[in-house]
Parts: sequence; structure tokens; C-alpha cells
Amino acid sequence: MPKEIIIRDSEGDGEWWEITIPAYNKKFVDDLKREVPPSCRRWDPQMLAWVVLDAWMPRVEELLVVCFPEAEVSWYE
Repeated sequence: MPKEIIIRDSEGDGEWWEITIPAYNKKFVDDLKREVPPSCRRWDPQMLAWVVLDAWMPRVEELLVVCFPEAEVSWYE
């Protein structure tokens, strides 16, 4: 089964995106915390997903490609 990253519109307005990654990846978490300000990201323990402000999604996408090079990305609005 291929690894999949799921990105969903968290609140239905395109402002916050929920990112579900296929497995814990220390590099991704460390990079995300270093690159994206705390006010622009949060961990959702119920959904087991990161929630990131839209303005930071281009940088997050770059981190995902580096940390999960073989994963397939699915976007849901």
C-alpha cells in the first residue's frame, strides 16, 4: 500500500489546512517547528494531524517532498 499524505481544508474556508502524514518523521516535525511560527501551526491530537495556516503551505509542501519523497499527496477542499 502506498504511503499517502492527506491535506484537507480544516475549516472549510481555505485558511487552515489539516495535514495527515503517513508516519512520524522527526525531520519533518523539527523542520516544521523551525520554519513555521507557532501561531501559524498546531498539532491536532484527535485527528493526529498538523493544522497549518494557508500562507505557510508552500513551505510545508517543500518539507513534505523532502521528508516523504515517495508519498502520494491527496488534497481535499
